Amino acid sequence: MRMLNKMGHDTEMVVDVDELGPGADDATIAAYAKRKDRLVLTVDDDFLTEIDETDHAGVLFQVDDRLTAHQVASIVDVIATHLDQDEIDEKVHISTNWL
Repeated sequence: MRMLNKMGHDTEMVVDVDELGPGADDATIAAYAKRKDRLVLTVDDDFLTEIDETDHAGVLFQVDDRLTAHQVASIVDVIATHLDQDEIDEKVHISTNWL
């Protein structure tokens, strides 16, 4: 997340958000993200199946959990240059195909 912040993106980590914190369940995270109009970046494929697409503001799903933080930040940055956040209302796969 620090790399995304350095690139000018406004990010929060679940563990740092007072109303979420460590162990927050997917529904609570999705509700928070929708209320705050934030995208969720996750490697949790359960998030995609357990949360209805109308219950979140959009999901960036990291397909390959072997990607480095720098690779993920670079991919997200490229996506942000091509898509407005409002255009991401379902899910976008974070993969090297975006590089």
